Amino acid sequence: MRLASFLKLSWILVATACAGEDQTADAGQPPSDSGVTPMDSGVTPDTGVGELDANEPVDSAVQPDAGPVNPEAPVLLTARLVVHGTMSLAWRAPDSTCDTFTIHRKQDAGPFEVAQTVTGQATSAQDMPGHTNGTYCYTITCNLGGLSSPPSNERCVDQ
Repeated sequence: MRLASFLKLSWILVATACAGEDQTADAGQPPSDSGVTPMDSGVTPDTGVGELDANEPVDSAVQPDAGPVNPEAPVLLTARLVVHGTMSLAWRAPDSTCDTFTIHRKQDAGPFEVAQTVTGQATSAQDMPGHTNGTYCYTITCNLGGLSSPPSNERCVDQ
């Protein structure tokens, strides 16, 4: 769309220049016998403001606000057995802040369930799932303003 407007404007300027071979015209003024001025064609120059071509990308500065964005996921660094029935977890918080962290646990092939929620300043916690033998796997999510991050990587511990 902008290219077409540019080409039309270029054609008008070329037509005006070619029609004005009159040597007696004042400098900077169109020749009096040509009857053509740059705006006589009814075409207005494209200023880049106005209609948008559906095929052209929209500048991000004018895109509508996408709304709140989920926080980044933490990285679960370690999960280890401290004593029978007690697991120790450590993670690296994301660059964004978190109101709280939710620790999710599953035993063996079971589903993940919320084990506990800790403050957003914490980077470690202990979990006491009980004394049942099995494999305990953990993930952590960052919670901020009612939104949750995707789960962290998974770490598993045998008890």
